[in-house]
Amino acid sequence: MFVHSNTVQAFKEYFFERLEVIYGEGEVNQLFNLTFFYYKNWDKITLRFNESEKLSESELLELRAIVKRLENAEPIQHIFESTNFFGFDFKVNKDVLIPRQETEELVDLILTNLKEKCTILDIGTGSGCIPIAIVKSFPSIKAKAIDISSKALAIAKENAEHNKVDLELFKQDILTLKSLGTLIPEHIDVIISNPPYITNREKELMHKNVLDFDPHLALFVENHTPLIFYKKITQLAEEKLAAGGMLYFEINEHFGQETADLVKSYQFKEVKLIQDINGKDRIVSAIKK
Repeated sequence: MFVHSNTVQAFKEYFFERLEVIYGEGEVNQLFNLTFFYYKNWDKITLRFNESEKLSESELLELRAIVKRLENAEPIQHIFESTNFFGFDFKVNKDVLIPRQETEELVDLILTNLKEKCTILDIGTGSGCIPIAIVKSFPSIKAKAIDISSKALAIAKENAEHNKVDLELFKQDILTLKSLGTLIPEHIDVIISNPPYITNREKELMHKNVLDFDPHLALFVENHTPLIFYKKITQLAEEKLAAGGMLYFEINEHFGQETADLVKSYQFKEVKLIQDINGKDRIVSAIKK
């Protein structure tokens, strides 16, 4: 027995003892709450009132295995293959990025400016969280998405089906695409992208749970071409969007003004550089002239 009793409270003490030195008290408390939310479907209040409840031997063994994976810095969302984004449930694994709070801010901004009947395109969709969250909020919107990864597209398809959203998916290396019209002849009103934007030199500053478990294909760009995806997508958006169409990017905070200036060099107006809740440059929005 690795705990002094088989109560939830005893396991909580073990959980904190093993993980607090790695994550810190606040994050461990969040991980503990999430573990019981995913494992037993208990919210925080239910968990608080069930600390004296006894766990079975099999439950304790399974929970101990979760602790070991957390000790190895594996994201809890990967352990349970689930996350919540914008109030909706999404499947995630090592083939897609775990959606972050900053991306929720991007979705929130898009929804404030969106017409209820339009067609959106998400480039580099990963789990599909952006277009799915948008359509869940405005069901009349038509959504399309592109990704280079077949595995990511399979996850996006699962998430669309789970959330009962019609999402048209395309497999494409966006950097080799000459025209969006050859892939998607239909009209597009809004183009969105959260592309790879972390330079290789920034790797040493990143946490192990990102470096070891998130797909590098969706994260990194070469040091000498940090804006390669933004340039290509802006070119494609200039060709595909009609006048008044919207372009939205999630960006690297270290290249905020450079990204905005790049978009301004094409046929776009009202280019805005927007900060996230932490005061970091995070979003560029623009309107096609």
